[in-house]
Amino acid sequence: KADFPCLYRIKNKRRCAYAEEIYDRLASKLSIEKGTNLSDDYRLPFETDEVLLAKGLIKEVKNRK
Repeated sequence: KADFPCLYRIKNKRRCAYAEEIYDRLASKLSIEKGTNLSDDYRLPFETDEVLLAKGLIKEVKNRK
């Protein structure tokens, strides 16, 4: 079997439902069992501008007129 990547852009609820339907059909055809839902939160905690400035992640720009 050959592996190939597939990208399906999900822009609204209907496309999400359609993607789930495609997955379900493919999984049943290939005898793949559905696993548990893994939902990890990869968002970084909030940091103030001062902290971000100190870390060098942002810089302060003064208005030039």
